[in-house]
Amino acid sequence: MGTSDHNMVFFSLHHEQATLKNKRQVGDYCRGDYDSIRAKLSTIDWDLLISDDMDSSWKAFKQLLLDLETEFIPEKNIVNNGHLKSQYG
Repeated sequence: MGTSDHNMVFFSLHHEQATLKNKRQVGDYCRGDYDSIRAKLSTIDWDLLISDDMDSSWKAFKQLLLDLETEFIPEKNIVNNGHLKSQYG
């Protein structure tokens, strides 16, 4: 490298990447029974569900939606055998 105006750099990079192998269930929203959800929502007495207290109203509304999701949205299995995503892209 002494007198040349062309220099080279050599290096090795050793990298290990963790793999993620898991199976989980998620909602299959494409196959949801939305007509039944709408029918149930139309029977709700909103005056009883919603009160003056914002916190309790939100909790009641959220629980209603979670119950409807459990009842009318089927679940599907997702298997991820890929690599963990790098934080750098």
